[in-house]
Amino acid sequence: MGKTYRVEGKEVPARYFTSDQRKEDKFVARVRKAFEKYQRALRTFLEFKDDKVLPVFLEKVGSRDEADANDADGSKGLTIYNIPRDVRVKMKRPAYLRMNDLAVQAKAIIDRKLQEFQENLPEDAADLFGLLKGMFLERKKMVYTPSIAAFVGLKNITDPDLRKAQELLRQSLDADWGRMTICVEEKRADGSWRKVG
Repeated sequence: MGKTYRVEGKEVPARYFTSDQRKEDKFVARVRKAFEKYQRALRTFLEFKDDKVLPVFLEKVGSRDEADANDADGSKGLTIYNIPRDVRVKMKRPAYLRMNDLAVQAKAIIDRKLQEFQENLPEDAADLFGLLKGMFLERKKMVYTPSIAAFVGLKNITDPDLRKAQELLRQSLDADWGRMTICVEEKRADGSWRKVG
């Protein structure tokens, strides 16, 4: 009978399809097979990361507090070298903070205060302030940043609304671990490092 294709539950002989359609079918099958292979490899790597890499990272940094304080190459993490010191593995699992619904209330208070402030500025300064506010402050979600950390830590805030926003932000912080990232780098002849995986 020759090759057939299953279309909507029925067997259809290959002769009813053009050669381009048959080529595309083979292409889709190859992509699907390669993608399944990629997913298996990714699962294997993620299991290796959790079972082998994470324990080494936690053993070296000691605790979450030490992991936060340990600064490797300008980013929180850990670097481990091989014996010739021409290959290194950089591991990073930063602590990050999720912010709950109280942060939304704090954001509303701060946005209202900034709006009042902008309305009292001269026109040219108000335009510039509006641009900067749009770039940095008007976000749909409240994300924990060093600036917010600085605001939460400020003392002697006299404005009652800002004090309330600060307290809401303080209550909203919920510590959690970030996602671990790993990369392998090789040293070039000129001494610079090249990412290889």
